[in-house]
Amino acid sequence: MNDSQNGPATIRRCYATVLFSDICASTRLAELVDPEVGAEIVSQVRQASERVVGKYCGVINQVSDDDCDGSPIAGQPGEGVNL
Repeated sequence: MNDSQNGPATIRRCYATVLFSDICASTRLAELVDPEVGAEIVSQVRQASERVVGKYCGVINQVSDDDCDGSPIAGQPGEGVNL
């Protein structure tokens, strides 16, 4: 690649980790508790997810119902974290 004003473009390889989480049996849980209690549980899980993903410089890309999709900012190989 070439940029006529800035010279050759630099190609850089980046690594990303993608995380998907889900509350197991959330439908069953919702059937067993009041809606407010279920909403509070989901809210607490989302807040915990945001703290953990944020701790490793990540972002939450999408939240829908009871699951979160996120990825950390691109890093180097081997920077993975076991949760």
